Amino acid sequence: MNAERNRAQAAAWVFIAAAVLLVVPTASAYGEWQHALRYGWPGPYPDSISELNAGETIWKVQFWAVVSFIVLCGAAIGAGFAARAAKQRVWLVLLVGLAITTVVVLVVAVLLTPPLASSAG
Repeated sequence: MNAERNRAQAAAWVFIAAAVLLVVPTASAYGEWQHALRYGWPGPYPDSISELNAGETIWKVQFWAVVSFIVLCGAAIGAGFAARAAKQRVWLVLLVGLAITTVVVLVVAVLLTPPLASSAG
């Protein structure tokens, strides 16, 4: 009985671990995205340095997005195996797990990222 319960909870633990791993990349991507918007992304840019800075920050956002995607794929694969071992519906476990993990990580990233100081003034 205890082993069955542990197998049923394994998929949830995989997604919890993924959420913990994704806090830093998501917060970094959100902060960089704020910087890109401050520089005037997607354009027109007030000057060439703003365009260069926006390009650099968008590159960083894309990098953190790839890292996050890799972690989520790993979590989905691990949770899929855990759900299959527990004889659960794999597609439902993955759908719910990915949705909840993504929303929780995005909310935490927004809460952890301080707002940028206003450039007006």
